[in-house]
Amino acid sequence: MPLSIYIRDGVSTAVRDTSPRTASYILYYHYVFRTKYNRPVLTKAVAGELLAVLAAVCEERGYLLCAAAAMPDHVHLVLSLKPTTPPAEPMQYVKGRSSRELRRAFPELAGPSLWASGYYVEAVGKKNIHQVLHYVSRQDDHHDGAA
Repeated sequence: MPLSIYIRDGVSTAVRDTSPRTASYILYYHYVFRTKYNRPVLTKAVAGELLAVLAAVCEERGYLLCAAAAMPDHVHLVLSLKPTTPPAEPMQYVKGRSSRELRRAFPELAGPSLWASGYYVEAVGKKNIHQVLHYVSRQDDHHDGAA
């Protein structure tokens, strides 16, 4: 089992229809970002705190967190974003805030940077979202039980 995982029930909740004058949309993005130098620092305690920070950032910024999984050296996120939110924006907030808060809570993570620069992102269509959610939820199998 991955160090930590969160799956939001009812992926269809990512369909947002705010009023008859606005657009309905389904925009999913799968993100992957790594620790600096691929260090395996995301222990169970760190990963648990990381998920709490991710959930808080997503709620504050209006991103719908569909799934998240933390492996020792990388993190997977599946988010649904509003059409006005650039796909790069969540990484600014997620990586910046989680780095500050995790290094404050876990002094052993101190250093110039917790996360490697850059990240991976792909748009996920409505037809493939369940496959991606399944993939994220099965990270331990994908990594041969490395967690």
